[in-house]
Amino acid sequence: MSEPKRELAKRSDKMVEALTDLKETEAQKRKEPISTPRFHELADEVTAKSKAIFDLAKVQDQLGEAAETGDETIDDVSGHGA
Repeated sequence: MSEPKRELAKRSDKMVEALTDLKETEAQKRKEPISTPRFHELADEVTAKSKAIFDLAKVQDQLGEAAETGDETIDDVSGHGA
């Protein structure tokens, strides 16, 4: 198995974790009174996490381009497949 595929699977796992974390932070923000210091703190966290997710997506795209075509899915490579 190629290194780009292994790295892509690893980054995909990180993406799923990052998206879950972003969703949890956004849910916390929605429960705070608007424009309070805590609301703004959480909004800043959402922005930072969103930017990190975008960067991760760009790297995944590059890795996907570098990987050879085959029958394997990311789940197959990461060991999450059935």
